[in-house]
Amino acid sequence: MISLPDDLPDDHVLLKQLLLEALNRQEESAQAYQAHIVDLKEQIKLLRDRLFGRKSEQTVEPIRRN
Repeated sequence: MISLPDDLPDDHVLLKQLLLEALNRQEESAQAYQAHIVDLKEQIKLLRDRLFGRKSEQTVEPIRRN
């Protein structure tokens, strides 16, 4: 639950300004979290590919006898 300070201004212009500042901070946080999620998903993909991806198995060619 959001707690409001007891000393909010009565001026509607100041209240709007405070609200816009809070919304901007929230949007910046959401964008930062979204960027972090994208990075984590990329790390998961790389690790999954490394663990379960195609293996570079080296085969030894049989010795040919003439």
